Amino acid sequence: TFQHGLDESASHSLKSFFNQPLHWVSCISHFYPSLLRTPSAGGLKAEGQLKLLLSQPSCNWNLLLETLLHHDGLLLRILLKSSKHIIQEQVSDTENYLNQGPSLMEAIFKVLYHCNLSPQTFGNVFVTYMEEEQLWDFLGNIPVSTCMESEQEFIRCLRLALMDAVKDIVQQIISVMSSGRNRETELNKHSVPDHLLASIPKEWNYIPKETKRKESNKGFTRLAAQAVSIVISKLPTVIACLPPSIKYFFFLSERKMSKNFVELKKAGLLVWNLIVIICQIFEDGNTVELLTGASLDRWSKEKLSLICVCLESIMGQQTSSPNQVTHKVVQSIEQQKPNWIERQLLKARKLSTECALMTIEKTTALEGDIALELTEQKINTMVLDLCHKPGGCEYLRQIYHIMRLNEEYLKEQLFSMNGSEKKPLPIRPLKTTLRSVENQPSAFNPFHVYKVFRENMLDQSAITKWNWNWSNLLPNYLGLDKMTFSVLLKNR
Repeated sequence: TFQHGLDESASHSLKSFFNQPLHWVSCISHFYPSLLRTPSAGGLKAEGQLKLLLSQPSCNWNLLLETLLHHDGLLLRILLKSSKHIIQEQVSDTENYLNQGPSLMEAIFKVLYHCNLSPQTFGNVFVTYMEEEQLWDFLGNIPVSTCMESEQEFIRCLRLALMDAVKDIVQQIISVMSSGRNRETELNKHSVPDHLLASIPKEWNYIPKETKRKESNKGFTRLAAQAVSIVISKLPTVIACLPPSIKYFFFLSERKMSKNFVELKKAGLLVWNLIVIICQIFEDGNTVELLTGASLDRWSKEKLSLICVCLESIMGQQTSSPNQVTHKVVQSIEQQKPNWIERQLLKARKLSTECALMTIEKTTALEGDIALELTEQKINTMVLDLCHKPGGCEYLRQIYHIMRLNEEYLKEQLFSMNGSEKKPLPIRPLKTTLRSVENQPSAFNPFHVYKVFRENMLDQSAITKWNWNWSNLLPNYLGLDKMTFSVLLKNR
């Protein structure tokens, strides 16, 4: 081909061609795109995933989330088992306040809660946790009160998530109650004397206040019916807005719980818990004030308790004997909209179960490189979504930090599970800090040091005994106020 030699233009083009090594890389990437793909744990076992993640020079969010979600959340289940045995380090009250952060349970809950493209991991991880901890009784009646010392941390996280979902309903009911309270106040004003009533012409068609007061009970029946209708009508919307992870979790929980317990909750376990949460919020004035900012008087508390009885009777759970007002409220709704309550509850249940069934269908494993690319797309989307949530990066960073500190322990647990005998090792407490608090140098407090300087200014021997760490002090405190830093240097 080149027997007649090369002209100058051709030689220059070839020289420039060979002097660009990245051009060859682009050619390789065109024919073999998988060679240049970012590290992925898709085809590795759990041990390989953990090793690949922790061998990175820094935390790779995509690789971290991929490692946590794969193998049915195996690493997360190990962490949750061991999180019960975390030793609480003895620190001072000031340091405990400054270093207070989310627990490992809260971090795992929040991360999986927002993984909308992988709801099965949330369901499988926490259903397994519920079985190990025997928490099914709590799930049937999630308490709203935050003063329970024995409350499980997972139940607390689940309660806060459901309370946030029904917050708008609670605010709307409270506004309806306040308007009803204003009308009731108008009716309770002083009535017109009898001798004046007798002088009023009949053509005016004036209705005395006493007659209106007798009709106030009918007015409350309409008010209670309006409040109950708001709750029932909003339930499908609330469930539709819940993340798929919560709906899938309750779907799996219904299968795990006893048949007698599930039969009592014909509308479904999720709908049941939402109604229970709403009723408990209405019964707890502090929670209402926390969510809505409105303080309840005695009249509002009495009326809200009657609304709770109406909701409980609709759901088939009557903690107190229903009165005539309750029957009138439910009957008035049924007269205006026959079978409307039942249809709304079935609609809410259908929305919760459909999402779970779709999740089961989507978990069918795909083969080949297409499945890997789809997984990477999902992981990238979930990481972006999670990092835009409040505290999302902090939750990921905390899980990664604990995994790094307990790398050897996690490897031992994974090896024992994948071995031929598959004998699980005993659970050990997780390390949460790099060193014990006793071995850590005391945190530098400029206010304390300034106080010591002021009291012992002339005691030079005491200054030499202080535990100074100038190599860390100077770089870390260059951003201090000029006056503060100059005083520290002056008394060095």
